[in-house]
Amino acid sequence: MNVFASTNEKEPLLLYNPNNPLSTTKKTKLSSNRTHSHIHNHIPQSQPYNIKLTNTDSLKPHEHTDPKKIHEVKKSIIEEGIKYPIVADKKTNIILDGHHRHNVFKKLKIKNIPVFYVNYLDNEIILDSWNSRKLTKQDVINNAASGKLYPIKTTKHMLKTPDGQTHISQTLPRINMDITQLTDNTPTIKRLYPLRHMIKMKGKIHSINISASKHITKAPVKEAKAIENFGLESDAHAGTEIRQISLLAQESIDRMKESAKIKQKQITLNPGDFAENITTKDIDLKQLKIGDRLKAGDEVILEVSKIGKTCHAGCKIYQELGECVMPKEGIFVKVIVGGTINQGDTLQTLDN
Repeated sequence: MNVFASTNEKEPLLLYNPNNPLSTTKKTKLSSNRTHSHIHNHIPQSQPYNIKLTNTDSLKPHEHTDPKKIHEVKKSIIEEGIKYPIVADKKTNIILDGHHRHNVFKKLKIKNIPVFYVNYLDNEIILDSWNSRKLTKQDVINNAASGKLYPIKTTKHMLKTPDGQTHISQTLPRINMDITQLTDNTPTIKRLYPLRHMIKMKGKIHSINISASKHITKAPVKEAKAIENFGLESDAHAGTEIRQISLLAQESIDRMKESAKIKQKQITLNPGDFAENITTKDIDLKQLKIGDRLKAGDEVILEVSKIGKTCHAGCKIYQELGECVMPKEGIFVKVIVGGTINQGDTLQTLDN
C-alpha cells in the first residue's frame, strides 16, 4: 500500500499538474526548510501530489482546538496566505494534521480547502501521542466518526523514514495559496481581513516638520525637498543611514491626546511634537513592513526601512509623561526617488 493516496475522483485539483488550469502555481516545489531528501523519496515522482480541493464540512476532526492558537493561525492565513495543505485520510476524511487551519477555514466560510490525502492505515504512518496516551488508529477513526473529540495535542502522527521517524507535517509540499482563491466571499474577506499584499492604501501628508537640531520638537513647513538617500533638506535627522525620514500618523497622536496623563497635565500635542518629519492622515502605518514603498506627491518614492525606535531620554514628551507613541507606532523611510513634497500631498502605498 502506498502511504500517499492515489486518486480516482474525476478531475481533482492536483497542484503539481502544469496542464491543470486550476493549479495555483506553475509548479509547486517542496519547501526546503521543511522537507528532506529521504522524505521526498517516499512521495511518488511519477504523479502529482494528491492535493485536491475538498469540501470543508466533509472533513472530520478528531481533536479539540485552542482558541488562542485559532486567532494566531487566522491572522497568519489572512496576511500570508495558505502555506501548507491539511492532511487527511483518503478513506474516512479524518483530519490527521491541520485542525486549527480547518477551524479557521470554517470561521471564514471557505467552502473548499486544499487537502493532502494519505492512506491512514498504511504501516508507514505511525500513531503516537503527545501525552503518552495509548491509542489505536481505530480509536481515532471511531472518535472522529462519533464526534467525540480528544483534548488538544493528544495524537501525534509520524511517518517512517530510513533515518527513523518524522512528523507527517514535515512531509508536506508548500503550496502558497492566496485565501481569496478559495472563496466566493472574496469581497467580504478583503473588506474585513485585508491581505497585506493586496492593500493599496491612500492617505495624505497632514504636516511636514523639520528642525535644525536633534532632541527637540520639529516645526511645520508648507513644503520640503526630499533628497535621494539622504532625507529632508535642512532637517537635523537627514543622513545616509536608514532612518532618513520619520513618519507618524495623526491618528496615533489623537489617541495619545485621550490619555489620562495628557488630560491631567493639560498638554497640547501638535504635529512635529514627536519629532516626526511627516505627520500622515488616513493611512494605516501599522500595516506597513520593511521594504514596502510609498509615493508622496507626484514624484517622491520612499521605502520603509525601520519600524519603531528607542525613545531617548531627551524627548520632551517622554520627560513629561514617561511614555511616547513614536517608538511603538512611528516608522522610518529611506528616500528612493527625491523631489518636493507639500502639505496636503497624497501619500499612497505602491505594489512592490
